[in-house]
Amino acid sequence: MDESDSIQIHCARREPIQTMKIDKSKILEALRHRGQHSRADWVDRELPDRIDTAQHSGILATLNLNPADFADPPS
Repeated sequence: MDESDSIQIHCARREPIQTMKIDKSKILEALRHRGQHSRADWVDRELPDRIDTAQHSGILATLNLNPADFADPPS
């Protein structure tokens, strides 16, 4: 390749992130069921009553929680 060749950089197109809200009580129940009471107490203090899965995806991943497991069943 010589200097006259052009280099093209292609960025991956980002797909819109699907977001949903989960009732915090479902998260607390799952953590307490696992025996993770101190984590449940922290979540109860720090997160809102309705948890936005996109905004809090890192926390949910750290807690090893899959947001799809908490989705409301289709009506």
